[in-house]
Order: sequence, then C-alpha cells, then structure tokens
Amino acid sequence: MHLGLNRLFSSTIVATVFAYSMDELDKYTELLTNEMAKNLIDIKPAWAMQDAAFRTNMPYNDNKLNKSHTFDRRAMSTVFPFFTSDIGHDGGIPLGFNKQTGLPILYDNFSSKLTNYNMVIFGKSGAGKSVTVKMLSARSSILMGIDSLALDAER
Repeated sequence: MHLGLNRLFSSTIVATVFAYSMDELDKYTELLTNEMAKNLIDIKPAWAMQDAAFRTNMPYNDNKLNKSHTFDRRAMSTVFPFFTSDIGHDGGIPLGFNKQTGLPILYDNFSSKLTNYNMVIFGKSGAGKSVTVKMLSARSSILMGIDSLALDAER
C-alpha cells in the first residue's frame, strides 16, 4: 500500500472587499462570510489591521499580517472547491479530455460566464506550466484570432 507524501502548506488567504459606504461594506462582508461558511471556511475580518491586510493583498508576496494557517493537501483542496465534473465552456480552445466523463475540455478565456479574463496556472517545476501557456497562446491565435504577448522575467 502506497501512502504517498503528506505535504503541509503554510498559507494566508487575503481578500479585499471594496464598498462606497460602511453599510455596503458590512453587507458585502456578511455576504462573503456566509458564502464561505457554506464550505466550512471561517474568515476573519482584518479589524484595525486594514492597512497591513491591504498591503498583504498587493502582488509583492509580503505578508504584513504575519498570520498563516497550516493545511495538508486535502484541506488545501477545500479552499478551491471545484465540485462539478462538467468543466470548460461550450466553445473555445481544446485543452484536453475530462478523465471522469471522457468529454473534451474547451476553454474560452473571454466567455461571458467568467467574471474577468484572468487565469492562474499552478504546478511544480517541470510539470508543464510553460508548455500549457504556449499551447493556450498558439491555439488562441489559430482558433480564435487572439493576439498574445508573453513576458518572461527569467528569459
């Protein structure tokens, strides 16, 4: 029986909620708290630490809150709860096949179903992140006429 490695992840997850009034901010905060509670995730508002929380949420990888939580890989997977077997869009770029259903996975980065056009690709070194980005860029150009620009800080 192979038990595998039980890796631990020390993580801080920070979200910035914006509103034009205190009443609206309280409403959004309560809504976020309730939605997260449905997945058994307890959030803590950064009361009296708003500046540190905002700076932590900037893209500098600098945790000004100095708070984190240790997750094992199963607990970490609950933070990103993808619980539908139907992934992808009706049209778009072919990415591969869903192993559970055997259906092709199509991805449309500009679908109206998405709230924005951002994408994040995670993986360990050598897992194929660069190949995936190159494939997405090439297929987007050929199949959808989308021009791409890639900047690589490490050449």
